[in-house]
Amino acid sequence: MKQIALVGSPNCGKTTLFNVLTKSNQRTGNWAGVTVEQKIGEFKVGNEKVELIDLPGVHMLTDCPLSIDAKVTNDYLRTASPDAIILVLDATQLRRQAELIPQLAATGRPLVIALNMMDALADHGIQLDLTELKALLGSRLVQISAAKHTGINDLNHALEQALTASLAPATDGNCDTDCGCGPVTQPLSQEGLIAVIDRATRFTGEATLTEKIDRWLLHPALAIPSFLFVMYLLFMISVEVGSIFIDFFDIWLGSWIVEGARWALASAGAPAWLIAFLADGVGAGIQLIATFIPVIGALYLCMSWLEDSGYLARAAFVIDGVMSRIGLPGQAFIPLIVGFGCNVPSVMAARSLNSTSARLTTIFIAPFMSCSARLSVYVFVGSAFFPEHSGLAIFALYLLGILVAVGSAWLLRKTLFGRYHEPSILEMPSYRRPVWRNVFTQAGHRLYSFMMRAGKRIMAVVIVLSCLGAVKTDGSWGAPGSSDSALAWIGKQLTPALTPIGIGEDNWQATLGLFSGLFAKEVMVGTIQTLYTNEEADTNEGPVEMPDFMGDLAGAFGSIADNGKALVGIEAEEEDDSSLSLIKDSPIASLFPSAWAAFCFLAFVLLYAPCVATLGAMQREAGSGWLRFSLIWSLMLSYWIASNLWQMSQVMSQPVYSISWLVISTAILAGVYALIVRRVRDKHLGEIQVVNLS
Repeated sequence: MKQIALVGSPNCGKTTLFNVLTKSNQRTGNWAGVTVEQKIGEFKVGNEKVELIDLPGVHMLTDCPLSIDAKVTNDYLRTASPDAIILVLDATQLRRQAELIPQLAATGRPLVIALNMMDALADHGIQLDLTELKALLGSRLVQISAAKHTGINDLNHALEQALTASLAPATDGNCDTDCGCGPVTQPLSQEGLIAVIDRATRFTGEATLTEKIDRWLLHPALAIPSFLFVMYLLFMISVEVGSIFIDFFDIWLGSWIVEGARWALASAGAPAWLIAFLADGVGAGIQLIATFIPVIGALYLCMSWLEDSGYLARAAFVIDGVMSRIGLPGQAFIPLIVGFGCNVPSVMAARSLNSTSARLTTIFIAPFMSCSARLSVYVFVGSAFFPEHSGLAIFALYLLGILVAVGSAWLLRKTLFGRYHEPSILEMPSYRRPVWRNVFTQAGHRLYSFMMRAGKRIMAVVIVLSCLGAVKTDGSWGAPGSSDSALAWIGKQLTPALTPIGIGEDNWQATLGLFSGLFAKEVMVGTIQTLYTNEEADTNEGPVEMPDFMGDLAGAFGSIADNGKALVGIEAEEEDDSSLSLIKDSPIASLFPSAWAAFCFLAFVLLYAPCVATLGAMQREAGSGWLRFSLIWSLMLSYWIASNLWQMSQVMSQPVYSISWLVISTAILAGVYALIVRRVRDKHLGEIQVVNLS
């Protein structure tokens, strides 16, 4: 199968074009030897199926790339032999991105230039006369709008010609490399190309929409408040709107898959272990995975919308001044904002930073960003303790993670990396009206990837915990989650160590949830939901009755309307007034002494340790020494913050103990950090690996 390389600068619309051409025929992986994501898709050029390779965005080809993304693109174009190259250029930034044209023409591969965002020229006050440019570059300069799917047929036709030209010998009048770019009277030069672009471009002189919006969003007095407001809206919409649909999946699948399977198996005389495996394991796992879809899908939808609009790049500029005070460039904001989706790509994206200290610091603080897996835990616990203000509570947790990350980066700057901060250059794309089709496509790909990765882990953990929870200490089988199970015994032995953060000795389910979260944060909610709900079920053992399938389905649909009414302040019917009914009716609300104790528990969940996948990425990117430093700091800091939050609430009832705890724990934390930093400094960062990009 023939291969076509897709090349372009960041924010030129390259990924949008990739999605338009390949649709759902995509697969992802990593480039050999590095952790940069590789995206490959298939589509038809004429009647022939070809492979499209989406290369990382790059501004130019150079012998000394500064980032791993640029190195991947440079190495591929210098060593591989694609049958053709598509160069995507932003028509509104043509002069800035034109340097890639002669560089790619010099590779000797057939080149098709896709001039994207032609529909946005008027909004930017630009008039573009392509007559002379087409005469220079040939017939394979195609005008498209990837967002609106215009010009795609012309692009396909140009690719068909390019693939045919790649098989033909060079002819007189073509450039000496036979790049396939059409009739060229002389080799392409950067100076000549820029001169042609300057003659072809006219500016109307009117203020563009981007300039008008930036006067407000980038105003020194309004930029930070606007950024915080946008982030607040992001999480409020994700949680509040997404939560409307959680009950639907919870009620429907709980009846049809969990209770239905339990009734069918019990009626057939199945043994207890099989019922525990299929109904309480597989069925409950599917039910739980489905309840993630609304909130996490809404989060990815909002992030895709902000990314498509052009605001996310500006957010990096807005907080560049703030981040420079902690030794990080504004570009570090992009890997950190990615961490709100998943910490693994956040750690890997830090390789795009040029400074070693900035790269290591970003890797160090990336796990403090609340990933979408943690969000599911926040929603589960928050719906039981903060039903009216769960969005505000979750926003507070996200803000806590950001503050801890900023504080940790500041400490590293003061104690380890010094005050050096290299200047940063940020390229901000123009504002664009997001195309909902592209937003839904991008969000759908991210949601599918998360659900497939998380779903497998959740399913496995729920099944294992359900089975272990059904085995009693005497070896007999009972209802999963019973208080005399082997799993409960393990949790009860570990729980006393967590009493300073507000977890009572009878709340062993929370302890096991934290333990399972070390493997993957997304399985925490599966653990605690399985244990909490089945603890109640154990006290009500009896004959299994046939569920009311159609009645429960009607109730599931009714919950959407009821939760929607509650969101806008309209009281739902009393009998259906619930949000996450299974959670609210579970013993979780009684096992924590107060809502504040539940918040302290969530603060510990946020900070105590990243999942094993993130730990693996950190080890690969920074080495085992930096990983150990980060892990020790996370565990100690999370215990210190969660315990002190709880102890501050107990000052009035036990002043001596609480104040003593605050003082002693702070002294221990400071002492251990000083010892670790001294050891790291004495060993010149020890085993920390500095990525060599040359």
